Amino acid sequence: MAKYDPTMPNHETDPVFIHGETVNIDREIVSLITMVNTIPGICTKASCQGENSPEGKNVTSAYFMFESDSWLQLGNILFNKIYPAIVDVKDPTTGNGGVFCSCSLILTGFKGFRASLNWNKRCTKAVYDALKPLADQAETS
Repeated sequence: MAKYDPTMPNHETDPVFIHGETVNIDREIVSLITMVNTIPGICTKASCQGENSPEGKNVTSAYFMFESDSWLQLGNILFNKIYPAIVDVKDPTTGNGGVFCSCSLILTGFKGFRASLNWNKRCTKAVYDALKPLADQAETS
């Protein structure tokens, strides 16, 4: 489940019920984390709303991390669903694309495998809008 990031103590959180558990999620990304958890195969394990400087520069990326017992399932979700959905997302401030979102598959060697999606905080709405069709498709399936 998504967890409060203790390295960002200034972030206000809201309790949210996801996959049978109530978790605290940074307030600015509650709707995004709730929505992505409706996409089959995604169960977030950590998230953060990120932090920008007063000038709007990225200090800490926003992210969510999810895991699975199968690296094939994670790779399929990450590279066949999430990446195609976000590849054309533009930064609303600069208009640049493809530089503020990154996907990674993390082979931890522990019980499962993790994948993460990271982006500049100011792009949270654009990331939400890009991923929403995946959640809508899951609801109609």
